[in-house]
Amino acid sequence: MRFLFGRVLYGLISTPYLRNKIVITYLVMVIKNKPKCRLHHWDISNIHLFELHQGTRRHQEISNIHLSGLHRGTEHLEHPFIQVISRREAITELLIIAAPSLPCLVAAPSSMAGSNPSSSVQEMGSKAEVPEGYIHKQRDRGAPDAPLMQASVIDIGLLSASPNSGPELEKLRHGLQTWGCILGINHGMSPEFLEDVRHVIKQFFSCPMEEKLKYSMEEAEIEGYGNDKVLSDTQILDWNHRLFLTLFPEESRRVKHWPSNPHRFREVIDEYSANMRVVCEKILKAMGRSLDLEENSFVEQFGERFELAARFNFYPPCPNPDLVLGAKPHADVSAITVLLQDEQVEGLQFLKGDEWFNASILPDALLVLVGDQVEIASNGIFKSPVHRVLTNSKSERISLAVFYVPDSKKEVGPLETLIDETQPRSYKPVKNLVDLYFEYYQRGRRPIETARI
Repeated sequence: MRFLFGRVLYGLISTPYLRNKIVITYLVMVIKNKPKCRLHHWDISNIHLFELHQGTRRHQEISNIHLSGLHRGTEHLEHPFIQVISRREAITELLIIAAPSLPCLVAAPSSMAGSNPSSSVQEMGSKAEVPEGYIHKQRDRGAPDAPLMQASVIDIGLLSASPNSGPELEKLRHGLQTWGCILGINHGMSPEFLEDVRHVIKQFFSCPMEEKLKYSMEEAEIEGYGNDKVLSDTQILDWNHRLFLTLFPEESRRVKHWPSNPHRFREVIDEYSANMRVVCEKILKAMGRSLDLEENSFVEQFGERFELAARFNFYPPCPNPDLVLGAKPHADVSAITVLLQDEQVEGLQFLKGDEWFNASILPDALLVLVGDQVEIASNGIFKSPVHRVLTNSKSERISLAVFYVPDSKKEVGPLETLIDETQPRSYKPVKNLVDLYFEYYQRGRRPIETARI
């Protein structure tokens, strides 16, 4: 240990910034007791990472580091939460050394193979430049002056099985074939209630970091507050924070991740969840009828034990919006996704052909997207659209996506009535496509690729 400390101390005092500083505190933190593990030692003054392998030293500069709440002149951390996961390897010990003038550094090393909820994009937003780990190649960057998409506006209340539903069903089919999404109105929720939903989301993300960390995701899980998993050193990070919750079935909810602050969060989101079940069922049944199928064709294929999962998104202002994306291009792996948009701040874009289009925003409307599993079940008639989120330098942005996910035990494949000589089978049956999503997303690929014939 003395050898290790000396090596790190050498790295610290060899920098002009700390040459005359006194190193005041260090913390040895046992993470996992496994032999032959890599030891990481962080010089937080110059933001360097020292990797030591059995007496050999390799020095690598990384973009940024996170130490949550390291106090000036003290020997403890404000929060017990420091999630440190080596690149697919366990860490035995972590040696942290701090200088008096460096009480806290906020960000997450791009080399972490896990997610760190307290890696504060919000706080980095106040800096002049963003870390390199967030910067996209030129061809992947956003174009905020893109043309506006022309999404069909569908009256969900008219999609019931009645003689007057024909024109609305035709509009639904056209919209899902053309853009892969529609704007739904008359969905049963008042403008006042939708404003309540947006309000509690904004309140939660405005809470102090220590409050949000109470709901942090755990290792190897996606539920809770934080950022997406970091799977490789080359992964480009998204400029956002999120809270991911299971809404339905209710017995699958992990209540410890449901914020109690703001105090109305659970009440409002529980009511929103009940409304989402009704809206999703109406949309799925209408999709079947629009293709001249039995209205329960999609619902039955996706199973009674479907899930509703919610992703609450927060996109803070970004100092370099022309270089950074709030969310990389992707398509949803759900059956359908229902999105409550920020009505004040744009950012969502859809890809059609080789051109990006700004998403339509209609007050009090829900944006309903086809997911990969409806594309498979419809044999490609309905397309799951590729979309992304831009950043901006002035305004924060929020949204709420609710994903209707088929029963993981059900096999999803093209409905037989949609297969014929003119429309041959385009996909093979798949099960639990969601398991592939996060890894494929970070690689810029789509899980539906595994189902194509």
